[in-house]
Amino acid sequence: MEERVRGYAHSEGHSGGVKRTHLLWVVAGCLASWAAVAWAEPPLGRLRVACLMSGSFNWELAVIKREQLDLKHGFLLEKVLYAGLPAKNIALLGGEVDLIVNSWLMVAAQRARGVPIQAVYPYTCNVGFLVVPQHSPIQSLADLRGKRVGISSPVDGTWLTLRAACQSLYRFDPLAENIAISGSPPLLSGLLERGELDAILQFWQHVPMLLATGRFRSVASVADLVRLVGSSEPVPFDMYVSREDFLRDHQRLIRAYLRAAGEAREYIARTSTIWPELGRMMGIEDPAILSLLRAQYLEGLPRSWNAGSIQDLNDLLADLDRAECTQILGFRAIPPGTFSTAYFD
Repeated sequence: MEERVRGYAHSEGHSGGVKRTHLLWVVAGCLASWAAVAWAEPPLGRLRVACLMSGSFNWELAVIKREQLDLKHGFLLEKVLYAGLPAKNIALLGGEVDLIVNSWLMVAAQRARGVPIQAVYPYTCNVGFLVVPQHSPIQSLADLRGKRVGISSPVDGTWLTLRAACQSLYRFDPLAENIAISGSPPLLSGLLERGELDAILQFWQHVPMLLATGRFRSVASVADLVRLVGSSEPVPFDMYVSREDFLRDHQRLIRAYLRAAGEAREYIARTSTIWPELGRMMGIEDPAILSLLRAQYLEGLPRSWNAGSIQDLNDLLADLDRAECTQILGFRAIPPGTFSTAYFD
């Protein structure tokens, strides 16, 4: 702005040039002062949040920016996109971003290795569903024995919970008696559609697209499996995660983000007109799919975060350990400091 104003002043005509130039410098100074105020960094600074290119976390971040909830709470949200979970995790550990959403099992595994990261609040209690073709003979977990099952990862909490539930109810471990194939959500859905898998454990936000076709159905939700394993309350799997050093130095900023995120979730929950826009972010325009997606989103909203919530997660891991599902994780109990309730008020 300053260079453009200077150029305009120097090109003024001869008559009254000095006065006009002086006036322009005054105007330029006022504009520069206004711009400095208008574009000043918010008092709590910036928060760099990692997000996958597709997924429901994009909804929350989009609403925060659209409704200027970050500025309302005194910070500037900077969304940083990544193609996959590994890149996002590396970015957090390397200091490229300040906050991510990831599984609490990942946080516990990292802390067991001495990595100082911490989960500070649940993102969602939604995880996924066991999905089969509409006319599949699989009606319950008992029918899953020996079948080909698609999973996201051998260390994913949904797979470990399924293994524990099958052992608890039907005395078989899918790790030993099933063929498990790991893949991305689109790959798993495609393999199920082509008949190359008998069932898949699919993330919740990808399930409505399958169910809306009428060709597939859900056998159980992961929330159902958690209850079968022994927990009486819904438990979160995905959490907001940051580095301990960042949390220590930016307590007010993290609290501000969690307040803004809570308001964004409330806005998404009560505003039906925003759902077509959210759907387009995932390439979804079918009203039937959006209706299913909204219902599942609302069902998964976290209701509380306190010492009792943390105890529920400890109890779940103990259930997984009794079913001998924790060896692959490298820890049998949640390391101290994995969770904190200090940043939510």
